[in-house]
Amino acid sequence: MKNKHISFFINLLLALFGAILFALSHPNYLCLNGFSFLAYIALIPFFLLIKRTRLKFFIFGEHFRELFHILFLIFG
Repeated sequence: MKNKHISFFINLLLALFGAILFALSHPNYLCLNGFSFLAYIALIPFFLLIKRTRLKFFIFGEHFRELFHILFLIFG
């Protein structure tokens, strides 16, 4: 049971890290043009998440989408 909780937490962190990088790649308060190269780097946690979760990816895809929109509203 403990292993499932750790795995869920790691998957959630991957979704959060990818969402942060993707949100920073768009124009924001830190950089008016955005850090466009971060969009490509943000795909790395995204693909790792797909590889780790397989069919359960839809759940973490929703987390990724929600976190990105929240962060985009904060930074953008």
